[in-house]
Parts: sequence; C-alpha cells; structure tokens
Amino acid sequence: MTLTRKNALRLALVLWAVLCFAGLARAGEVGRTTAHVVARNWLTHCVEARGSWAGSRTPTISGEEIVEHEGRIVGYNFLVSPRGHILVPVRDELPAVKLYSDTSTLSIFDPAVREQSEWIAGELFKLDRVLDSNQVRLERIDAAQTINGRLWAVFAADPESFVEQYKELSGTAAESLSVGPLLSTTWAQGDPYNLQCPEWYNGSCRTIVGCVATAASQIMKFWNHPDTGSGSVSYGWYNGSTAVTLSRDFSQSTYDWANMPNALYGSSTAAQKNAVARLCADVGIAFQMYYGCSASGANTLYGATVFPTYFGYKDTIQTVYRTSYATSSAWMQVFKAEVQAGRPSQLRIRSPDAGGHSIVVDGYRDSQSEQIHLNMGWAGNYNGWYVSDNFTTGSYTWSDWDYQAAVIKIEPEGPPCPVPDAPGTLTCPDVDEDGSFTVSWASVTDATSYTLQRATDVNFLQNNVTLYIGTSTGYSQTGLADG
Repeated sequence: MTLTRKNALRLALVLWAVLCFAGLARAGEVGRTTAHVVARNWLTHCVEARGSWAGSRTPTISGEEIVEHEGRIVGYNFLVSPRGHILVPVRDELPAVKLYSDTSTLSIFDPAVREQSEWIAGELFKLDRVLDSNQVRLERIDAAQTINGRLWAVFAADPESFVEQYKELSGTAAESLSVGPLLSTTWAQGDPYNLQCPEWYNGSCRTIVGCVATAASQIMKFWNHPDTGSGSVSYGWYNGSTAVTLSRDFSQSTYDWANMPNALYGSSTAAQKNAVARLCADVGIAFQMYYGCSASGANTLYGATVFPTYFGYKDTIQTVYRTSYATSSAWMQVFKAEVQAGRPSQLRIRSPDAGGHSIVVDGYRDSQSEQIHLNMGWAGNYNGWYVSDNFTTGSYTWSDWDYQAAVIKIEPEGPPCPVPDAPGTLTCPDVDEDGSFTVSWASVTDATSYTLQRATDVNFLQNNVTLYIGTSTGYSQTGLADG
C-alpha cells in the first residue's frame, strides 16, 4: 500500500497531537530487529511528509552500528544511503528516534568524530541510568498512553501495519510547523579556523577556537553583522608557561563577510581563511576565552554582554535557564519562538564526561515529538534534529538539564529591515508524474532573502509550512503527490 501526499501532510502534527504526554513506565529494552524496523519506518515517514530524504524518494538503510558506553548497549545508529543516519535508543521510555540527519552521515566508529560519538553515547547512558533509578515511579504509569509509548507503537509496527496506522492518524490533524535550519555554515574549531588564535608558549600548537566562539561566530555570519566592532578587551591568559595579556581593539577590526564561505577547506583561499579566522579570534577574545591546545573554554551566557557591547547587537538579548521551565515542552517553545522570528540562539549543554558545550539552535519541528535543529560546531558532524525526551523523571532533553541555558533574541542593532512586496511574478507548473515540481519567481529589489511557505489546509487558511528560506529565486521538490 502507498501513502498519498494528502495523508502525509496531515500526519506530522497528528503524531504530535496523539503523543501528548504524562509519563512513562519501563516496557523493556529494544532489540536490534525492532530498532531496524523503527529506522525503516522513520525513513518512510520523512519521505512521505517532506517529499524526500537527502533528495531521494527511495533512501535505504546501508549500515548498522551498536552504540555502547561502559559496556552497556545504549542505542543503534543506522547509516542511510544516499546520506544521513538515524539513532534509535535502546530504551523504549525514550522517543523512538533520538537523533537523525539527512545532511550528514555520522558513523560512531569514525576516529575523526570520536569526541562527538562519546558525547552522544555518554548522554544516552546517563538517560538509561536515570530511568533505572526511577523505575518504581515509572511502573505506576501506563506506557501505552504516553507520548513515547504511542510513538513506539506506531514506528515499531511492521511496515504494512505502519502504513495503515499512518493513514488512520492522518485524518485528524494538519502538517506540523517545520522551519530551518537557518544557518548554512558548518564551521569548526581547528585549522584553519584557528589561524589567528594565540600560540602555546613553546610553539607546540596553535590553540583552538573554542565551541563558544565557534557558535557565536556562526550566528554573526548568519546576520553578516557588524562591518566593524567597537570597544576593547584585555585579560590575562596562561600560555602554558606564564601569564600573558590578550587584547583586542574591535574598532580596528573589519569583517569581510563576503569572503566567509559556509565551510573552509585546504583549497580555500588565504583571504577566506583569514576572514573567518579573524572573526573567530575576535569573538573568542571578546568572550575572554581561556585558550588551550585541545580545548578552549568560555561562558556561553556572557554572550548577553558580548554581542551588544562589542558587535552592535540589540541590548534586548536575554539569557534563559532550563530550570525556569516546568516541562521539556515549555523549554522547547523558547526555541520555537526564536526560530519563527528568524533568529538562531546559542545554547549551553553538558555531556556526562566531556563537560560543557556551546551550540546553535537554528530549526524547529513540532511533528512526531518536538524537535530542534542543532549546529554542533563540529564541521557539520552531529548537526541534526534532536528530539525532546519527554519522560517524567525530570524531563531531560540532554544530560544535566539543570545546566542548560541559552542566549536568545540575538539580532543586530539598527532600524528594522523593511519587508519588500512579494514577487510580482510567481511560476508554479503542475506537479509532474514523478511528483516533482519547481517554483520560480522574479527577484525583488533590495530583498535580502525569500521565504516560501506551503499551506496545508485546502483553503490556505492555517498551518503554513516553511519550505525554503534563502536568497535564490527558485525552489524544487520531488515526490509530491496530489492533495
């Protein structure tokens, strides 16, 4: 049996509507076979709800990895062809899918991403321990009536049953909100991003940018602001041998945004490398980064001062804390509001073993379960859609939720940007037999970006879904059925 686009359009929010949550009881650990079925059904859902996975209507699972931490299996990571991966946790008290991406393929056995792999494995391990320690409380709750219980019931079904349930659910709700990711950059902390960071005392290394500066720099690149900084900073730093002073007069810095590409490579020009490296170094010093050869640290929340004081951002920037929000859902709504306003946020999280990490939240979906898109600042590795855990023992979304905090409402100072009239010429031919279509429009003078939305209601009155935000004057999608 096949799914129609009309059904798919309604399912995303249906799953969210049905999965309204009170808590979970432990129903058992998940085996490899069940996890594989979940991953296959998740692929089917993504293709039907969004038209494709990594540009393909027929993605397949090409590999399977067991995720372990301290000798305990905590999840299964499925590699997807042509690109991407799906992480299914071993505990069915958690969401059926914890992390997925159709933009990057993450293998947990890749030595180049060992730090990231340890982070996610350690996080799942801590969630596993929290569930174990609250087992008596969880046993009092009917798992079948919870968000995650129903999520597993749908996605762990055999493929034919999954299609039937998918179609039944699709009749009671509309397509979910889906916006982002807003950022196009996939920057990192090492060479060549750190070319202007200070050297260690003996020349043995050039210190790395630091996650706080990488995240903040990517947000500034999103805005391409400012042209030059203001004010100055001086502070003491231990270079491995002695205390030295790091200083910067930001009014002497000019930021060459046009020479800052989405990513740097060995083949990137010297001008590109220096433009990005200068921004990253300035931002690091503004945060009073404590530089090191393998890790550089600073306080994410100092961004509420750094952005407006040195870089011309509005002083309405705020810091918010996870502990101020009673539920995981309420915390996720903070980022939903920011993404809908077109603003990426900077979030502080902590892993059980590796300490704190600073990342960018630049997307939101409220289908299946609430999801935010995270740019991890690791050259695109682990960028993806992270799912709210939604279980009752503390509503963890990541490890140490009481450590989580964010800098929000980050936007440049100055008069509000005028919103030009919509393009006068919009061309959208009929959908082809293979379900593909292309929308094109005339360029608008002074427009810096375009937003294309699709109405999920036949009367075009509600639940517009953002398909595209960018600077080009065209958009294509495959696999769209009638309806």
